[in-house]
Amino acid sequence: MAFKTKQMSTDKEKLILTGLISNHDYIKQIKAFINIELLKSPTLKMLSNWALEYYTQFDKPITIDTLWDVLESNKEFVEEEVYKQLQYTTEHIEEHYLPRLFNVEYNVKQTEKYLALRSFEKLKSNLETAIINEDPEEAEHSLSTFKKVEKPIARGIDLLHDIEFITSMFEDQVNLIDIPGELGKYLGDIYRGDLVGIGGVMKSGKTWTLGEFGKWALFSQCNVAYFTVEMKDFIMAKRLFQGFSAKPKKEYRNNLPVAFYDEKQKTIRTKFYSARKALEDSDVRKMQKKLLKRSYGATFKMYDLSDSGGNVEAINTILDNEEYHTGFVPDVVIVDYADILRPERNAPKVYRDQLNQTWLSLKWMAQQRNCVVVTASQLGRAGLSRDAGVADISDDIRKFAHASLWISLNKTKEEHVAGIIRIHADGRYENHASNDELICTRCLEVGRPFLQSVWKSDILNYDEYINGFSKDGDEK
Repeated sequence: MAFKTKQMSTDKEKLILTGLISNHDYIKQIKAFINIELLKSPTLKMLSNWALEYYTQFDKPITIDTLWDVLESNKEFVEEEVYKQLQYTTEHIEEHYLPRLFNVEYNVKQTEKYLALRSFEKLKSNLETAIINEDPEEAEHSLSTFKKVEKPIARGIDLLHDIEFITSMFEDQVNLIDIPGELGKYLGDIYRGDLVGIGGVMKSGKTWTLGEFGKWALFSQCNVAYFTVEMKDFIMAKRLFQGFSAKPKKEYRNNLPVAFYDEKQKTIRTKFYSARKALEDSDVRKMQKKLLKRSYGATFKMYDLSDSGGNVEAINTILDNEEYHTGFVPDVVIVDYADILRPERNAPKVYRDQLNQTWLSLKWMAQQRNCVVVTASQLGRAGLSRDAGVADISDDIRKFAHASLWISLNKTKEEHVAGIIRIHADGRYENHASNDELICTRCLEVGRPFLQSVWKSDILNYDEYINGFSKDGDEK
């Protein structure tokens, strides 16, 4: 039986050139195993070789402008058609492959995997040629000289002599998601490899918060993969575009009351906004154009698992297929939400152990893909009658142990009517214990779960304002 051999895409070669242009840490990690001769594309091979030579000489990545200079200086040494192709490739890389955020650890792994497969592909070709030519000596030579492409095995760190490692200890990690206002300061920086958990009782705003994390990530120029397990994708997408456009699902004919904090007066009061028309498809199309400009090449992809439920293994398969077919690699993965995912394959029989395996698998996903994973969990029924926190995590407290950051959402019925939610964060050393509470105003009618964020101690009339609302939805 004859088997058809699938040709390997050169998308990974564009990624290699991107790293050689943009990232010092990436080059340091691949220098030990990269072999430019394994690249298939002649233009990408030539440009990558120039970039690597520049780094070797100057110990810093070549810039795109310098690469253009090198290309111009070599114009007389290459054929006209080759030069045009080099120009086109450089323009393409500059336009599509130089994001603000470069996922170093994940891309190093992908580079190693690609070059290893290319080395086997070349070996296979050499062996086939030797067999066709009936030349066993050539086949033997190909086997004996074959060198496997792999990153050097990790070695121990010499704390007394390893200068490079000591220097890297003091290099700041890069915050991936910019969260506005006091809320962003309180939650602190969010890094690649983090698992962020959001806890709340039923109807506390967990899905709203997950959606907002997706928007913050997109505005931070991150690629976002959003997996909706509970809600249909078109419902969630409409909710997101409500927030982007600040428009309601249905026409709001009355003035819209919103809690507003006056920084000068240090008081909170109700502010009324004029009536608004419902979100329409024309609004979505306009917003798509604005988002394309604001996201600088990042994108937001949504996947509907509401019918099958899915599990972490299924999510990983979807992301692997996306990367292979479209080149999409997420910086932030949002799962709405973890507790209702199906158990993993060969999961324990006890439900709480199944949940623990799901959360542990999400943590592994964050680390293996070098991305941020954000998900949510239902808090216990005790939180219906009082504020809920880490101690109220339902079914298994080990969820909290796997999370780098845990965010608890709380509100009374009066606060819900007033359009206010209280936030408490655990897990980060920066989120020190405090008797104070962070207050966030919101307007869910137009898809905005977080408007202002301010410490309760800074609001002079907070209790008075909240007590002015009845549990039935009216101002007293």
